Amino acid sequence: MNQAIDLSVYREALLFLVTAGVVAPLFFRLRVSPVLGYLLAGVALGPYGLGSIGLKAPWLNALAIHVEAIDRIAAFGVVALLFTMGLELSFERLRLMRRLVFGHRLGQVVLTTLALGAVAWTLGLPPASAATIGAALAMSSTAIVIPVLARGSALRSAGRASRCCSFRISRSRPFS
Repeated sequence: MNQAIDLSVYREALLFLVTAGVVAPLFFRLRVSPVLGYLLAGVALGPYGLGSIGLKAPWLNALAIHVEAIDRIAAFGVVALLFTMGLELSFERLRLMRRLVFGHRLGQVVLTTLALGAVAWTLGLPPASAATIGAALAMSSTAIVIPVLARGSALRSAGRASRCCSFRISRSRPFS
């Protein structure tokens, strides 16, 4: 009955929670979108950050996130994001903003994807990898820019439009 509990299976989840608990208040205090903090933390703790340094210094391996161990957590995060977006966007709201969302925003994401993909391609990546990196960076930049526009330029048309598109979660400021 008294068996030793192996906490190593919870290491990645605990690392996620601790990182979120540090990054969110810190970036709210700095008045910067916490999405940027999460992206930077992911780069730092990922396989090309501490994961690559962990090969030379094994004691740092405890702070690195191993990709094969977090695939289910990542899938759950994507589902939670899509669910939150579904709660925030109604068909009526999308119908009213169809030109803005499906025209301007889609064009911005496509052009940003092409530009960043071209940069990655000129740096020597294969076309499929360059396109994937361009799309990922375009989507992450959109997640950072929309809350900034919603907060800073409420009187201008871009600020009003982004305020309609941003989520209530990104507009609330519980740590300020």
